[in-house]
Amino acid sequence: MSLCFYYWNRNPDIGHAELSLRVLRGLSSSYKKSEIFLIYSSPYESLLPELRRYAGVLRLDPSKKADNPSRVLSFLRNKDIRLFVTEFFPMGREEAWSEILPVVSALKERGAKILSLNPLPYFVHPAAKTGELLSSAALYDK
Repeated sequence: MSLCFYYWNRNPDIGHAELSLRVLRGLSSSYKKSEIFLIYSSPYESLLPELRRYAGVLRLDPSKKADNPSRVLSFLRNKDIRLFVTEFFPMGREEAWSEILPVVSALKERGAKILSLNPLPYFVHPAAKTGELLSSAALYDK
């Protein structure tokens, strides 16, 4: 079984990065026989020492937003991803939809469980786009 964690945060906010790393450490200890892959689109190069523990790491280039979904799907093509976790999406990170949603949809079709890590008891989303939020949230298992 393989797991994949998608961390998307282009704003300087170390709190989300630290929470995500703690979740990744927990996944590593709970799923010792599983490969864990990390995809991140973040300016935190300071995370690099921590990233060496995972089976594979893909860093996305924010300036190539249109190419990122195909890069992620190519990276995951031959991997048996059974669990895919996004951080603070779809409840926030509206600007990440075009990058993350195609990946979530493709992995859902392949039978992966899709989970959202939402560290706060609220979400940030424009009311005018509630329909988009609900249709995206429907892809998630938890």
